[in-house]
Amino acid sequence: MPLFIGPYLTGPRAATLCIAMGLLFAVFNYGEQVSALFAADGERLALAVLAGVRPHQLLLGKWLAGMILPLVAGLTTLIWAWSAGFTPARAASLAGVALALAFGCLTWMIGAAAFDAAQSQPAAPADS
Repeated sequence: MPLFIGPYLTGPRAATLCIAMGLLFAVFNYGEQVSALFAADGERLALAVLAGVRPHQLLLGKWLAGMILPLVAGLTTLIWAWSAGFTPARAASLAGVALALAFGCLTWMIGAAAFDAAQSQPAAPADS
């Protein structure tokens, strides 16, 4: 696709398209896996507490497990940029931008999932 679109797009539109395609490919293919990192814990989260795993260690482990998302975003952007005819230096800089945006996306998804996975207190029974 970038081979066909590349000659028609120039300047910032082509750069934006390359970054967007890298991010979209990564988030659509691997975003659900990152979002599901906390869904599999459920009641097994007590095992981590009993083992002495601190919350920041658990979050770091899940963040590292989701590291595929930024790597795929950067690599896909790099391939799109090369295919669109950017110089290697410009393609690498676009891949770096996509990588930074994907790191932010990963951090946000892990943080949002951590707040959603927090144990809520059971509601007190209503006096009737």
